Amino acid sequence: MPLLSLVKCPALGIIQLIILGLMVAFTYPVRTRVAGESLMVIRKLSMIAVLSYLLFSLLPVAFKVDYIQTYVGLIIAADVLNGAFAGVLSSII
Repeated sequence: MPLLSLVKCPALGIIQLIILGLMVAFTYPVRTRVAGESLMVIRKLSMIAVLSYLLFSLLPVAFKVDYIQTYVGLIIAADVLNGAFAGVLSSII
């Protein structure tokens, strides 16, 4: 929940955003043009995954639940939705 962490604890939010930025940055340094073209799908997937993670990580916060099991279920559902959304969208684009 990097966006929520920016409000509650800015240092933690910044660290989470840096880690997400590093995930995208590690897919870009390619030395040859042929390798760069073959890794274009990986680059698109990493960008889409990071952006959708920022969106879907707010899902557990959007609902007020009383039980910890429901909250954990929402976190798992957000991760599954993020993976499915990023995979489908990157295969379409």
